[in-house]
Amino acid sequence: MKLLINIFQPREFHKDKIISHYIIHYLRLCFFVFKKLFLLRIMNLSFNEGLMMKNFRKIIINFIAILIVFLFTADIQAQDNFGIGVNFGGGSIGGNLLNSGSFNTSLFVEGNPGFNGNYLIRLTFVYVTDMNVLLPSSTIRYYPFLKGISLKGIQSQDYDNSIYSEEGLGVIALNDRTYSSFNVWDYGAAFSVLVGLDLRHGVEKGFKIGIGGEYGLTFTNTTVRYLSAYLQSVLFF
Repeated sequence: MKLLINIFQPREFHKDKIISHYIIHYLRLCFFVFKKLFLLRIMNLSFNEGLMMKNFRKIIINFIAILIVFLFTADIQAQDNFGIGVNFGGGSIGGNLLNSGSFNTSLFVEGNPGFNGNYLIRLTFVYVTDMNVLLPSSTIRYYPFLKGISLKGIQSQDYDNSIYSEEGLGVIALNDRTYSSFNVWDYGAAFSVLVGLDLRHGVEKGFKIGIGGEYGLTFTNTTVRYLSAYLQSVLFF
């Protein structure tokens, strides 16, 4: 009788263990792909682009799987921690054929789907263009630009006096329009760090502001990249 009770007794659902499993699997896959690409680049060897694209698709699929697990295992109360943010600043655009100063801006949405701790999922629209676009007297007829989306996991740490920091890691897809004849998509990774002030003072709704930096690099086609230093503001609902 006890055996039957043990079989049919509902088991505790450990969502943290499931999420941790997916995150560890995702990070291992990212490390494997990026290590292969790094070694190929420093040894100046060619690589099978189709195979790399297949691995990048695996990374994106795994990230989506993490997001789905977050959403289906989240506490309903945690869904209220949802924010919309914007950042803007300066930096540089680089690639096989171009290196120049840039104006960078991003619009993003983020939320904590219920995972214990200060973790967020952030979906970002990225736009990077030549710095000369800000000069009213510029006579340049075509301004190189990049546009794309990134999906990152964000971890933050809270300190005294409302100070906080955050680090982000994820995947990015960039549309290379650095020349008028270019219109290709490149795929890679994005890394970010930030230090700022949490103006919510212990409540869920309100603003967070900060100063940060981001590096986006790609490994396919024209291998474009960008570097950005920016001011950021996020409004949580």
